[in-house]
Amino acid sequence: MEVIHDDKKKRFYIGKDKVIAEMVYIRTGKKLLLEHTWVDDEHRSEGLGRILLDYVADFARKSELKITPYCPYAKKMFRDHPERYGDLLEL
Repeated sequence: MEVIHDDKKKRFYIGKDKVIAEMVYIRTGKKLLLEHTWVDDEHRSEGLGRILLDYVADFARKSELKITPYCPYAKKMFRDHPERYGDLLEL
């Protein structure tokens, strides 16, 4: 799955003709505030949220950014997988 970063709309998303998953953020300085994660109902069991979050995590590391997860999905993933995302967490 290809993840696309739309800097103008402040989101990362999956889908070419139709968006099937997205993660919306606010950028403040050297921090990404993850506001919302959405996955189309037809694609819920495909792990698209995890694909998005992994992409955002890689993007943040390469850009030397920290992440504050506000959306429930991102909060849960940061809490449940500190070995994967803990180096990025900033509250």
